[in-house]
Amino acid sequence: MPARVFQESATKRHERVERGIYRRRTASGLRYEFVYPDERGKSRWQTVRTLKEARDGRAAKLAAVARGEKVAPVTVVFAELAETWFDGKRARLRTRTADYYRSALDLVLLPRFGATRVSAIDADAIVRLIRDLERDGLHALHPARKARPLGRSSIQNYLKPLQGTLALAVRRM
Repeated sequence: MPARVFQESATKRHERVERGIYRRRTASGLRYEFVYPDERGKSRWQTVRTLKEARDGRAAKLAAVARGEKVAPVTVVFAELAETWFDGKRARLRTRTADYYRSALDLVLLPRFGATRVSAIDADAIVRLIRDLERDGLHALHPARKARPLGRSSIQNYLKPLQGTLALAVRRM
């Protein structure tokens, strides 16, 4: 009888652990997934490594929705959202401004945050970027460049596309 139970659970994609929390086997080991409704009532899934993370994450998401907060999807990557923001903004920009924004994305923001989920970019990550630019300049992102600190106005200009992209993320959530 235990072999039969194992076969049934092995063919299922998810095995329910408790309400809203599921376990599944992957090539890299066990993963836990939890489901929660977003502010519109649509079911969202998130994958974590441990049962405790699943319980805590689900509780936090449910509490945020109950407070009326918007719950950010976890799968949006900064590079995708930045390109969407730039494409929508480019038509209203002067040519030189568009070139500055594009170079800020290419030189600073995409190398640092490109593969990062938007929900993972917090104030600490931005402060680390600012400190690296103040200390080493573009050398912090591209080791082939000379280590030369950047001034405050240069750093602010590099951060403008970041601000626009994160504002778009907030509007879409």
